[in-house]
Amino acid sequence: MVLPYLRVILTNVRTVLKWYRFILYQKLLSNGERLKRLGYFLHTTSSGRLIVKLSSPKPPRLGSKVVNSRGEVIGVLVDIVGPVRSPYAVVKPVKPEVSVSSYEELFVR
Repeated sequence: MVLPYLRVILTNVRTVLKWYRFILYQKLLSNGERLKRLGYFLHTTSSGRLIVKLSSPKPPRLGSKVVNSRGEVIGVLVDIVGPVRSPYAVVKPVKPEVSVSSYEELFVR
């Protein structure tokens, strides 16, 4: 009987921690600028571009700087591809050997 309630409580705690972490990143990394969640990293193309699954159907502006959760600039948003309801972003990295782990959350400035 307690197990279903425990699952609900743990799910709510995870959600609160996720939003707290996002707000903390905005305050610590933005230096007065607002960060917006872009999505999560999927893979690198053969030409070296990064493919990101967008978290919102409304994409940010092209040319926006893409940063990781530590505030390091990863690259620049160059294109939006895919279906309208679930678009993907193409990011041109600032350096050729950018280290981004799979499913890492990325943000735009």
